[in-house]
This record gives sequence, C-alpha cells and structure tokens, in this order.
Amino acid sequence: AATELTAFEQQMLSHPAVRGVIIFTRNFKSKPQLIDLIDSIREFSTADVEVSVDQEGGRVQRVGDGFSELPPLRVYGEQWQTEPAAARQAAFEHGQIVGQECADIGFDLVYAPVLDLDWGFSEVIGDRAFHPDPQVVGVLGAQMMAGLHAGGVSAVAKHFPGHGGVVADSHHEHAIDQRSLVELAAD
Repeated sequence: AATELTAFEQQMLSHPAVRGVIIFTRNFKSKPQLIDLIDSIREFSTADVEVSVDQEGGRVQRVGDGFSELPPLRVYGEQWQTEPAAARQAAFEHGQIVGQECADIGFDLVYAPVLDLDWGFSEVIGDRAFHPDPQVVGVLGAQMMAGLHAGGVSAVAKHFPGHGGVVADSHHEHAIDQRSLVELAAD
C-alpha cells in the first residue's frame, strides 16, 4: 500500500500462492527505500516471488528519482521514418537502460514495451506507441525487448489485441472496440 510492508502484507507474502508483486509510484520514495522494500518482499515471501514495475519511458515511469528519464516510444517510430537503423539501435538502448536500472535494484519483470498501434486517437496510448505500422512496431518492439533482456529483466509486452484502437482508458472506463474483425486484424 505504501513504501514499507504492513504486517498484513508480510502475512500475505508468506502464502505460497503469491508469486508476483507489482510496484507502483506510491511505493517509491527513493532508490535505497525501494531496494529495502524489494528485499522485504523477498524476505517475507515463501515462494520465488517476481517483482515487477511499469517502466516504459515517457509518461509511464513508476519509479523516478535516480532513474533515467527516457522519452516516449513514439520518438523511435518517428526516427524510423528517416533513420531505421538508428531507431532500432535506440529502441534497444532504451530497453537496456531500463533493464539495467531495474535489475540493479531487484526487479525481475518490466511491463514494456507497448506494442499497440498508434491509430492517433487513443489518449491513454498516444505517444506510448511506437508507430501505426505493425511491421515497424514489431521491429522496434523486438529491439526494446532484446535490450530489456540484455539489461537483466524479462519484458512483458502489452496490450492485446490493441488498446490503441479505442478511445476509453480501460483503467477507468469500460473500453469497447467497435472495429470489425477485418479492421482489428492489423492489431
């Protein structure tokens, strides 16, 4: 719930069915505090718990101070238009930076990259998506995932079949995709 485990959370972590914990902004005060929190999670867990975070770059970076401030993924899609090789390398390096920084403090999984297509109207996705072309998204997404892995964490690609095709934010509203199966195929 906060920056330290409560007694109830310690008890919950001791249950062998608990296999994962996600860290949110409310759980982060500083790097040393976060290291202590992750160590506490592992200490009270009786299973091989995996600790994860949503750390994409751009506006979705759940842990901040002391971590690199990275651009949104659309930057690499824009770069692809004129410099595809440089965009591939930059997407890899973006992933590697996130991976190294997260692995260094004890994260196992990072919820990135966003593999939605940028249809141009989803406010919740917006600049979090690489590009509207699925081939470009595939190449840049694979590069970022390779970078995350090289940095020492597992990548969790998201969102399927594609949040970029709906306006509503599924975190707060019931998002309904009205596209036909033919239109949805691109996602």
